Amino acid sequence: MGVKKVSFFAFLMAFLFLQAACLAGYPRVLLKTSVGDITMELYNDKAPITVENFLQYVRTDFYTDLIFHRVENPFVIQSGGYYLDGHVIYRQITNAPIINESYNNLSNLRGTVAMARTNDPNSATSQFYINLADNNSLDKKYAADKYGYCVFAKIISGMDVVNNIALTPVIDINYVYPDLTHFPATPIIINNSELLTPGYWLPGDIGNDGIVNFRDFAYLAANWKKTGNNLWGDLNQNNAVDANDVHLFHQGWLTKTAWYKPIEQDLNNDGIVNFEDFALFSRNWQRPGRRLTGNFNQDIYVDQLDLMFFAEKWLAH
Repeated sequence: MGVKKVSFFAFLMAFLFLQAACLAGYPRVLLKTSVGDITMELYNDKAPITVENFLQYVRTDFYTDLIFHRVENPFVIQSGGYYLDGHVIYRQITNAPIINESYNNLSNLRGTVAMARTNDPNSATSQFYINLADNNSLDKKYAADKYGYCVFAKIISGMDVVNNIALTPVIDINYVYPDLTHFPATPIIINNSELLTPGYWLPGDIGNDGIVNFRDFAYLAANWKKTGNNLWGDLNQNNAVDANDVHLFHQGWLTKTAWYKPIEQDLNNDGIVNFEDFALFSRNWQRPGRRLTGNFNQDIYVDQLDLMFFAEKWLAH
């Protein structure tokens, strides 16, 4: 009887978890900018690859301190590619490009968000733009290159902030930076990005490794009863690590996310670290990108340090 009760309880909890995920609806992301907040709703049913790519950047705080580098009124405002260090502009290192999902038939209407790219249709990485008008010429149906640009989200709050950004005076600095022709005279910065949708990620996964476990509890315990902003373990974000956070933590105990891997070096997730994983690792050797497959320490390149880490689990299963 005991086994049956446990099994039913596990089934019930799984069912309730799935129900909660369904009720959560589309994921929403908040961009906290230097001129106000912008909230967008992401259409993961229409552009699943693009949305997951965008959320991976959000999850790793990629957009923190990046600037809106293009303000072209009444066309688009664009961000996700550059940051300022003093008066010098640097391009941010990105993940590998993704395929263009412009075939989803979402239109580049005012207030929608789409992926920026080069002339290569499948070159989008991290840069996105917000449409200031109905730009149907960017849709696959009407695009001159027959590919168009993939819409994956829509602004649901903060369009007034978008409008104010659009009114920012711009300067032309392409004599120094050839890609920047409508650069804001006053820097507009994304202070940080945040996933708002409850249940889309795990609140208790403090270490961000894909599972809620003792490592995360250690993070929470280290800040127990502390108060302040952005504390690790402050799961309900009330500027204190307390019993309410423990309750939230307990709800996710041993829950795993879709990206969890028991052995991190098992790149194809088949249960063993072998030559197939090494082949995946080798494809990105010396390539730049913090979230590339094989860049285990998430520094600039897939390099010798990552190879040493990979070798530690050779043939582990």
